[in-house]
Amino acid sequence: MVDESTDVTSQEELSVCARWIEDNKPVEHFVGILHAKEKITQAIACYLRTFLQSKNIGFDKMRGLNFNDTNTMSGHRSGVQIRLRLHAPSSIYMHCRCHKLQLGALNAASEHTVVKRVLGILLTIWKAFHFSSKKAEKLAEIQAELQAPEIKMQKPSDTR
Repeated sequence: MVDESTDVTSQEELSVCARWIEDNKPVEHFVGILHAKEKITQAIACYLRTFLQSKNIGFDKMRGLNFNDTNTMSGHRSGVQIRLRLHAPSSIYMHCRCHKLQLGALNAASEHTVVKRVLGILLTIWKAFHFSSKKAEKLAEIQAELQAPEIKMQKPSDTR
């Protein structure tokens, strides 16, 4: 399973997870994060192929590919899934069910005023720290005083 996102430095990255059978039970593991310098289908497929090979994940045993529904990833003519299936012919492509669930949850949440209000409050808190270097510095000072790891506020997102 691969999902695209942007990190805190605004660089495109791909999170890679794998599922396999161990002792007759499905096991899922986070494989790693791959930084994608180019966002075109051919480059992403090449990055993924090289990354998976570096982790000794063989294409001969691959049975499923799971991406979001963007044309780049899931396109049936030249998407990443088609390009990887050339190396893993026994695999099938499945749309990410978690992504569909997220879209459904967002749609449902948008109709509830309490959820809207909470998301609005979170956005206001993020803006307070994001647009004020003084407040961000004060937060860092407090975290240092508490010997807590320095964590920067993240903008609330409509997606996972």
